[in-house]
Amino acid sequence: MKKAFKIALASLLILGTLALVALYISSHEVDILSPKGMIGVKERDIIVTSSLLMLIVVIPVFALTWFFAWRYREGSGKGKHAPDWEHNYIAEYCWWGVPIVIVTVLGIISWKSSHTLNPLMPIENGTKPITIQAVALEWKWRFI
Repeated sequence: MKKAFKIALASLLILGTLALVALYISSHEVDILSPKGMIGVKERDIIVTSSLLMLIVVIPVFALTWFFAWRYREGSGKGKHAPDWEHNYIAEYCWWGVPIVIVTVLGIISWKSSHTLNPLMPIENGTKPITIQAVALEWKWRFI
């Protein structure tokens, strides 16, 4: 009974922490998640997409770490040592294929966005651009 209580307590602690983080983000204005321009919105979308894609790997790794630590702990008796993993193609496809697909998708997104958000290209939003002169002073910049 104590083991089940510890698992439930740890699960509630993790879920509570995630809920508090989600509540904080939804109720406060986080600067990186509330951009003020077209380029900022596109960069925010790239950050959110990349984070969600990386969570596809991170969440199962953390979950399996807890699972293996719990199952194969000393004195458990549930886990058996079976080192015959030589030709387990399903496992190999998972631990090689999923990261390769995620890295490929992230690479394509980064390639497209770096060419779309090229800082040397003019921004087309229908307004006339303004000219700003930047003057370097001793410890600061003056913009005219």
